[in-house]
Amino acid sequence: MAALVVEFTVSANLLTAVGSRYVSDGGWLVEKLHPGSYLAAGAMAARLAGGGHPLRESWSLVWREPDLIVFLAAIAFCMAYATFMTGTGNLVALMDSFLPAGMIGVALTGITKADATRLKNLLRGLFLLNACLALGEAAAGAHLVPLDPEIHERVADFRPTSLYDHPLTGSAATMLSLFLLPDPTRRPLVACAYGAFMFAALLVFGGRVALLLAVLFMAGWYLCCLGQRVTRRRVAPAQLVPMIIAVAGGGAVIFGVMVSGLGDRLVAHLYWDPSARARLDQFQILAWLDNPQLLFGTRRADTVALIKPLRLEFGIDVLENFWLLMFVSLGALCFPVFAIGMLALVRSLWRRSDGPGRMMAVALLLAASASNSLGRKSTLLVLLVACVMANGTRASPTRPFFSNAGFRSALSGL
Repeated sequence: MAALVVEFTVSANLLTAVGSRYVSDGGWLVEKLHPGSYLAAGAMAARLAGGGHPLRESWSLVWREPDLIVFLAAIAFCMAYATFMTGTGNLVALMDSFLPAGMIGVALTGITKADATRLKNLLRGLFLLNACLALGEAAAGAHLVPLDPEIHERVADFRPTSLYDHPLTGSAATMLSLFLLPDPTRRPLVACAYGAFMFAALLVFGGRVALLLAVLFMAGWYLCCLGQRVTRRRVAPAQLVPMIIAVAGGGAVIFGVMVSGLGDRLVAHLYWDPSARARLDQFQILAWLDNPQLLFGTRRADTVALIKPLRLEFGIDVLENFWLLMFVSLGALCFPVFAIGMLALVRSLWRRSDGPGRMMAVALLLAASASNSLGRKSTLLVLLVACVMANGTRASPTRPFFSNAGFRSALSGL
């Protein structure tokens, strides 16, 4: 489980604070990858070598998990293409945000229901830790881990980051945590306490898109389940209790956060502000690409140069849509390969899980498309894969995961 713990607790801010050049210019190549990425690679290697026949296990994995293999192959192809066509400057996000997600997926294939439950409990604990730290930061008005010195934050716009690297990363991750809510019919008090903490943290992180998606998806899922029971005439009054508790509890949490002042930043930006308009204005960069750049992609230095007019005209400092950034970086020739890889990953997660897991995948990609979360170094895609697999329904109870020493070492490596 080490890779997931590191992904949750070691942020870019923390690495910068201890002197690493993880996000700054210069330094060794080894510093440019997150420690969790190395652990993810080790976990995948241990998983493939677990039976003592890594080649046979790898070939078997191609047939059992073709979508994951397509995703890994697509990202590897994009990395090779970027290296030869546009330089190594565009490799960072591919190597540190996307590739480890496929590695974690491979490492977690074949886990049992019991293993998935343990993994889910670990994820809940890590989400809860970050939520508590976020609420503490919001109350104190100070960051637990200092921000990157290059980030200039206005006091009026203070948002907690907890152990994440950015408030929007915290918002998207906390949104995922709500889909891991404990069963309210079995442990109602635990479910209520967990949901209240997560929802309060979601409010103080201030991510509008993540908050909206969480409310819409959770409400839509419950109403769909309730509608199915209504059509089958199997609705009991007790089945309305969770909805009543959720509405009342959510209202109480919102009231408490707003009265305490922890949600002032969110309230101040609940309109179509310049930050929201920038999500559309950034697509103007496509009109400034010349034909070779449009076809083959742009070098990192050229992308930075193209952003300067956006900054002057629209106040945009970065491209905040990872689909757009990948198109600009890879060009029309290679971007379809990246898109196919992402669709393969979503298909793999979709086939593995049920309603909540599928909602996680869709909601996370929508939230990430409205921010710069996956357009740079980020752990979000790794967290998504881990959450969906922990919540999945395809974990085989007939294949004892811990009976094999290699599988045991793979899970411990995570």
